[in-house]
Amino acid sequence: MALRYSIDIPLTVKIAGGLSMPHGGPIVINQKAIIGRNCSIHPCTLIGGVRGKGAPVIGDKVFIGHGAKVLGNVHVADYTFICPNTVVVKDTEEGTTLTGIPARLLDRKGKEHCQIQMGVD
Repeated sequence: MALRYSIDIPLTVKIAGGLSMPHGGPIVINQKAIIGRNCSIHPCTLIGGVRGKGAPVIGDKVFIGHGAKVLGNVHVADYTFICPNTVVVKDTEEGTTLTGIPARLLDRKGKEHCQIQMGVD
């Protein structure tokens, strides 16, 4: 899949199901990452570990926008909406919208944004 679609997902990545990559790659996911149910990952995204510090755990129904980076031993809570080009390096709270480098809270409407963008309940 990596050569044809520019999506690099090692076989060791744990994916709960319902993963959506609506526009293809490039997308790179760390071999130790965990991805929850019904997430949406857009192009130019990196879900990367930091050597010796672990890899990201992505909760359920998380939207990861174009060009976003989730780095290190962080937990992205359920219904987190990560805006395009955002860099997440700290744990998130459920139902939040994040933007910026490094990520900062934009609002607490993450669940609403996820529902609109992904059609999840």
